[in-house]
Amino acid sequence: MMIHKKSGLIRAVKCLKRFPGMDRKKIAQEVIILKRLSHPNITKHFSLNQSDDFLYITQEYSNGGSLLESILQKETFGETFAAEIIKKVLKGISYLHSVGVVHGGLCPEKILFMTRNKRF
Repeated sequence: MMIHKKSGLIRAVKCLKRFPGMDRKKIAQEVIILKRLSHPNITKHFSLNQSDDFLYITQEYSNGGSLLESILQKETFGETFAAEIIKKVLKGISYLHSVGVVHGGLCPEKILFMTRNKRF
């Protein structure tokens, strides 16, 4: 987690440890594609930075936990809640497909909930 200096918004930072044979160009291309995506049900990606040992991907901070965490914390979900989640997931997937992107690993731990991003 970090705070963007200009906007004061909280951002998430994924740190990827570099390893021999890592295809940095492929990762950079993927981040370029992710940065172009613009949909309310898809996490926004902002930048890719590098150090000698790590790659840092800066993205929107999702502070509401994952669907998997919610499932494990609650015994049951109502139909209305489940329908709303599925509707948002399908809208996001439909958008991705419309711009030629396929999500290769959709699962409950990758479906994230967000509340309003706070400024500092």
